[in-house]
Parts: sequence; C-alpha cells; structure tokens
Amino acid sequence: LLKSMDRTDDAKTIAAELGNRYGYIPAVEWLSEMDLEAISQSATISPTDDSALLNNLTFILQRQPQHLRANMMLGTLHMMRGRYTNAIQPLLTVTEAAETPPPEAYYSLAVVQSADGQTEKAVTNASLAADKFIERDSRSKFNMKDTIQTLRALVLATRESEAANLI
Repeated sequence: LLKSMDRTDDAKTIAAELGNRYGYIPAVEWLSEMDLEAISQSATISPTDDSALLNNLTFILQRQPQHLRANMMLGTLHMMRGRYTNAIQPLLTVTEAAETPPPEAYYSLAVVQSADGQTEKAVTNASLAADKFIERDSRSKFNMKDTIQTLRALVLATRESEAANLI
C-alpha cells in the first residue's frame, strides 16, 4: 500500500522491521525483490552495494533452503555480477525443486553453465528453456522481448536452424 502511494522508503523500513523483529519471510522477500530490481535498473550500483540484498537472501535461505524465489534472486544477482560459478547452485535448486520450473531459471542456468565451461549441461538446459519459451510464445500475443529470449535460448541450445525459422 505504501509503495503504491510513492512511499517506498517507508514500505522498505516496515518490511525490514517485520523481517528483523518477527522473521516474517514474505516481507524480506519483497524487500529483496525491490533491491534486486534497483540493482538491475542502475548501472551505478557497485557490487559492494549488494550486501543488504545478500544478507536478506541469506536470511531467507537459512530458514528455507529450498525457497524458490530467493534462490532465483541469488542466482540472478550472481549472474548479473559475473559470478557464474556462484550462480549455478541456486539456479539448480530452482530447476530441481520447483514443480514447474520457470523457463527463465533453465535459461539463466544455461548461461552461467556456458560461462563456466559446462557446455553440455548448458546446451541441455538451454534446450529445456527454449521448449518452454516456444510453448509460452505459442499461447500469447507476439512480444519482441519474449521472441528475443526464445531466440537466444535456441542459439545457446545449438538449435540455430529453429531460431532462423522463427525469424
């Protein structure tokens, strides 16, 4: 409610208090999402500014190691910062623990595995992501961002001919 009233700082303060005082994980998760969004939207935030987000994600994962959203955020943060090896385990947790893992988790896992030299695993996960993206795209209106994501997954999965047909 406070965020919708442009009082995001007040909302963050309350969420932090709920997390610190009562261990209320949804508040810490929301706070983590806000921090990750700020990091992803700003080129000026340095890696040293990740400490609050890392502390929040650690707080969640110490209590719920299989927490899918926290693992996805942790993997995404490490991937954004070029810490590919560190990103692998949280992203693996998401792909292995979720009933229906999001295709973005497979795609991100493929990207970090590729960067880490795990080419065969990267191709497998990119192919899973591509299949899920193609299924998603077939059920929705054309969206250029989604199509580009699908194309990237196809290329990473060494399925270039399918990518060319999609174009």
